Order: sequence, then structure tokens, then C-alpha cells
Amino acid sequence: MPQALVTLALLGGCAEPPRTLVGDLLETDARVGFAVDGEAVIAYVAGGTQTLASHSRWFEDALFGPELEAESAGWALSASVTAAAITGWLTSPEGERWEVLAEEEGLLLESEDAGCRDGAVLGPGGEGLSFQGVWCDERGSLAPISPVAELDLELELLQVQVRSEAGLRSFEMRRAAP
Repeated sequence: MPQALVTLALLGGCAEPPRTLVGDLLETDARVGFAVDGEAVIAYVAGGTQTLASHSRWFEDALFGPELEAESAGWALSASVTAAAITGWLTSPEGERWEVLAEEEGLLLESEDAGCRDGAVLGPGGEGLSFQGVWCDERGSLAPISPVAELDLELELLQVQVRSEAGLRSFEMRRAAP
């Protein structure tokens, strides 16, 4: 194999993007996205107006067969992964539970803008694509993210902005991968 192709393969240049399914945390205004690459999985719950502060968080773990069990700051995410959907439950530290249903192809996006890992879910919704994202900073402040570029499920980077206590900030989000 020529040296250039070996180097490209080692750097991940030939790798397929992770399989990404998006959906809802039922009976809430939160969206959820999963990126699955082999046995590695990351998930993000992007809270909406009602759930921004309580539900927004990242989960990372490995699949054990078709099952995912992950924790984040006392919250638990348990799910079953099939070819068609990811279904399961999100449980709060107090024991409150919400059903998770992700069955649409979409994108899970991330960035690290202000000392904290921001996340967003992009997928089918309404009459086109739906975007729901949450910005955070090292102090624990949270704010909704707004896209400033055209939404497309093929994108690698997305220009976004957020209005925080410090004012209007613009930054890029990229595809998240486990």
C-alpha cells in the first residue's frame, strides 16, 4: 500500500461517520441525539425552554451487545439500540423517568466554546429540519443556541450564535463522534 494511503487510513481519513439517530424525550420539550460507532456511543439531551437547565447533558459509554447504560451527574440513560431505532429511558437523580425515542437520521453536534462542552441535535421536524442546542460555560450558565447558517444533514461544521450574560457570541459546532 502506498505510504500516503497508509497515513490517510491511520489519521481516520477513510472512516465512515458514525451512525446518528435523533428523536425526542417524550412528554418533554427536549430532543435527544445518539452517535454510534461500533461499540462506542455518545448521546446528548438538548433541553428546550422547559428543560434547558434540568435535562441538558452528555452521556458516553460503550454498548454491551445492543444495550447502553450510561450516567452523567447522577442521571441515568438506559437504551436498546437496533438498526431502526434507539429506545429507552432517561432517569433523574430523584427517580423521575422519561421515555427516549430516536428513530430519525440526523446529526449530533458539539463544540467547546467557553470551557464547557456544548451540544445540539439536528434532525427532521415540522416542515424541514429542527435544530435544538444548548451552550454552557465553566460557571454552569446555560443558553439556547441558534444556527446562523442553512441547516443540512450533510454538513461537517455549522456556524451558530448564543446570547449569554456576556453578550452575543458566534462559534462553530462540528459533528460529534464517539
